[in-house]
Formats: sequence, structure tokens, C-alpha cells
Amino acid sequence: MMNSDNVNNENVDLWSIDKCIFCKGQIGENSKILNCLHGICENCISSDGTDSNIQCKCGIVTNGELINYPIVVPNVSQAKICCAQYCDEVAKKICMSCNKLYCKPCSTIHLNNNKDHKPILMMTYPLKEEFIACPHCTEKCVEVYCTKCSKMICSLCHLNYHRKHNFKILKNMATQIKLKINMDLLELRKNNNILNSLMQRSDHNIEIFKCQMDQINENIDEAMNLLHEEINKRSLELKKSLEDNFIDAVQKINMNKMVLNDFKKENEYYYNLTSSVINNSKTFELIKISNIVMDQMIIAKRHTTNMPIEIASRYADLVYNFEQSMKECVENIQGFGNITSTPIVSLPEYKTMVNLNNDHQDLQNNLPSLSTMTQVQTEIVDNEMNVDSDSDSSDCSEYTPLVYCSCCNQWSEKLINCINCKKFYHYDCHIPSIDQELTPNNPLMKTWKCTLCQDISDIRLHVNVLLKKDVTAYFVSGSSEKRIIEYILMVLYCQNGDSEHYRECLDRELYPWYYEIVSDPISLNDIKRLFEYTTFNVSFIKLLKDINKVFTNGMSYYTEGDQYHESAKQLQITFFRMVKLWLPKIDITILQNP
Repeated sequence: MMNSDNVNNENVDLWSIDKCIFCKGQIGENSKILNCLHGICENCISSDGTDSNIQCKCGIVTNGELINYPIVVPNVSQAKICCAQYCDEVAKKICMSCNKLYCKPCSTIHLNNNKDHKPILMMTYPLKEEFIACPHCTEKCVEVYCTKCSKMICSLCHLNYHRKHNFKILKNMATQIKLKINMDLLELRKNNNILNSLMQRSDHNIEIFKCQMDQINENIDEAMNLLHEEINKRSLELKKSLEDNFIDAVQKINMNKMVLNDFKKENEYYYNLTSSVINNSKTFELIKISNIVMDQMIIAKRHTTNMPIEIASRYADLVYNFEQSMKECVENIQGFGNITSTPIVSLPEYKTMVNLNNDHQDLQNNLPSLSTMTQVQTEIVDNEMNVDSDSDSSDCSEYTPLVYCSCCNQWSEKLINCINCKKFYHYDCHIPSIDQELTPNNPLMKTWKCTLCQDISDIRLHVNVLLKKDVTAYFVSGSSEKRIIEYILMVLYCQNGDSEHYRECLDRELYPWYYEIVSDPISLNDIKRLFEYTTFNVSFIKLLKDINKVFTNGMSYYTEGDQYHESAKQLQITFFRMVKLWLPKIDITILQNP
């Protein structure tokens, strides 16, 4: 896998005059080939100390066993000495049975001493023949490739043992391979042109985004200015209304004072009149006018006794009713407008999937060395090849690679694909579960989106509904509560690297000490089952507490710095971020209490 951050700026050429990519030394017979097709000499392999995890100067890391570099024609400085003891002659022969070099006299002695080594396998060094000896007869060089058995053999062995099998002449096959490689090179060049065009389009998109951002900033400023104007206008209206109410109230109070003053004067009049009557010594006249005076006294007293109780019990107030309307206004402003971008395909995820598929391919089958060419078993697909009816060679039809579920991270062929984010899901892994009748061929799949790709405005609607509720007192029965919990669980599950440790509780028999430390074990799958099947009596706030408990249990059991402890920490951070975003009325500290 190539990491673009690690690519050296040094100009590195492929097959640069058979030189080692590291030390620039000459490539020898014990050299190797890296996955990037650069050569590495024996000395550099030894200094590295391993045949795996070697990072080339081009940035590509080679894992696993390296490929043998084909034996090259030596120059004068590269001439090999006969390996026989006490012989200093230049090697002229190579024994393919033991892969050792000998001078001509020593090669004869070697064959005499090793009767099991075929003379045909003692070849002139450096090798003049393009192909090695036939693995069956060892008397002729390989000339044909049996397409059914995937073996290189000589023409005689093909006639004797593979007569009914289709074959290819190696020289013609090499020509076809070169033609195919040339076609691939043209395709790569064409693809590079496409990639360049896509990169230019990406740069253009960024410029468009910048312009759109500036325009949206202006629109936001205009909207906010309009809001400020309306707020100022409403402020003036409220102050005018306050002044009108004040004047009206004062006028009414002054009118009441005038009436009270009239009552007072009337009372004083009757008080003085009655006092004069009482002081009159003429009994007959007192009795004569007493009824009239007493009637007027009763009327005067009623002015006070029958007066509205509000006059005497309380003062008049100017009331500013703003709390409810202000709360609704703030909530509306908080939900005012939204910023979204059209879906952008995640190429890093696509690249990861491609690299995972490539990891399963064996590069050694595509680049066999001379020492292993007799054991080649790679199937070469030729669309123009006509296979006999008795052939059992592999089907050449198009292969559909496996994809993995974004929730459980398991590979499978039967998955449902979101048209927006291009993620794949098992029917039961997705939250909520996908209807089994919704097959990939169903017309509804052309518009199906996963929970994470639902319209943000729709989610915001549910959030606004929850903002008006006391969520601590509600069960997960309403549409809004369910949508938010579904979204939160999906985000947590799709963090595969972290959530896979917390999808199920640890086995009680294998980890008994876990249950001694964790008094109330719970897993994400437990919460998912509880949420999906018993929402009618599940407290919304308790469900959020249980989600947080999964991570606090993990952090209390695993020590800080442990991989699983860090996973729980990252999941909790993601969880709290979503709660603050979607449920701002909930205090995070409440979720951390039992």
C-alpha cells in the first residue's frame, strides 16, 4: 500500500539498469523484487534483517515473502567463481537442481557425484535459454502452457499427457501478454487523464465552495440584519405599547381618584348634616327628618362597602409577558436555517476497500522467478481461448468482489447499498432493521438511504420537537425519540475499529474478573435489542444513560493507555458530542449518574 505522505521526492526509476533501489549496487542472482517491482540486492536485504515490511523509496511497503529476482547476465565485475572447493575458475555452468555455479570441469565432476541431478538441468551460465527445463521429462525446455492444468511443459509432454487440453505456445503467449500489458498501459494513461480531470474538477469545486461560502455569509448577514431590524422594530412597538398602557392606566386611576373624592365629599356632607341633626334639641323635627337622613346615610355607606375589592386589596401593575414568547423565539432562531453540502463520495473508504481486496492477491504468481517457474499454478485468463468440453478450468466470467457491512464490518455478498453514502449494510445490522423484502433488485432501492443519510432538515424537525419536551420524563415511543436514538446508535456502530470491542459483553467463564469489577455489565447489542423490541416502556433518558454506561464500564475495566480503554473513550466523546448537538437541554452530568 502506498502512503502518499511517505513518498520520497527523489526520482526513482523502475528497473534502472538492474540496480538496487537502495544502494544503487548491481543486481545479482540472490536479489529480490519488491511489490513495487523495484529490485533490492542481497546486501540490503541482510542489512534490513527481514524479508517483510520493507518500505521502498517510492513509498510502497512490501509485506510477506519477497520474490526472487530472475538471474541476470553478469558483466565483467559481476563474474562468478566456481563454487567447488579449491577452484578459482570462472563459472560457466549452473546446476538447476541445486542452483549452484561450476566451471566446466567441476560441472562434470558434480554430475558424476550426484546421479540424481539430470544432465539436462546443467545449463550454460549465464543462461542462454529463455525457458527452463520441463518439470515432467527434464529433457526439453518448456515450450507450451497447458491452460487446463496451468503448467508450463514441453511440447512432447503435452502430446503424451495433455493431448486433450488446450495450450498456448510460450513465445506467442509472451507476445500476447506484452500486447495485453500495452493495452493496460494505454488504459492506465487514459485513467490518469480521467484522474487529472477529476482533480481539476475537485479544485474547481473548492473554488465554487469558496464563492458559495462568501455568498452564504452575505445571505446570513442579510438575514441577521433583517432579524435585527425586526427586533428593533418590535422593541419600538413594545415601548410604544408600554407608554400607551401607562397613560391609559394613569388616566383610569385619576378618574378613580375623582370618583373617590366625590364619595369623600358626599360622606363629609352627610357627616356634617347628620351631626347638625343630632345636635338639634327639637325632638319633633329630629323624628320627622330622621328617616330621610338615615336613608341617605345608608346610600353613602354603600359607596365604600360595595366598592370593588380590587381597589382596596392590591395595586395596579404593568405586566411584561415575554418568557414564553421569548423562549419560542429563541428556539425558532436556534433552528433558523441550516447549512448542508451535496453528498461527497469518500474516496479514502473506497481506497481502503480496494487495498483490502488487493491484499488477497499473490504477486508471486504474477512474477515467478526462474527457480520457481516449474511450479507455476497461476490461471491465465484468455477471453479468446476455446476450452474443450472436458476442461475443468476456472470460469472466466466477471468476478464481483465481496463488500463489508459498515455496521458489523463483516464481508458478505448479500448487503443493501445506500444510494447516498455508498455504504453497505446487513438487513439486521442497520438501525432500524431493513425489510427482508427490500432486495437489491427492488425498485425502492433506487431511492433508499441509510439512517445516517436521512435529510438533515428532517432530523432537525425531530430535534425541535424534543426541545419542547421534558425528555427525562418520556419513553422511547414517539417518532422523534426513536429517530435520534437510531442515529446515535448507527454512528457508534459504524466506528468499527472501536465499537467492535463493545458490541457484546465479555464471556463470563473466560473473564470472571470482569464481572467482579463491573457490577452492571451492558453492551451495545443489549441496548439495540432493548430499543428495537421494548421501546414502549423504555425511558428515553435511561437509554442514553445505558449507552454511556457501556463506555464507562470499558474505561473502568481496562487501564488507561490500553487499546480498549482508548476505544471506549473515543466512543464516549462521539456520544457526548451528538447529545450536545441534538439534545442540548440534557445535562451531560445526568448521563454519568446511575
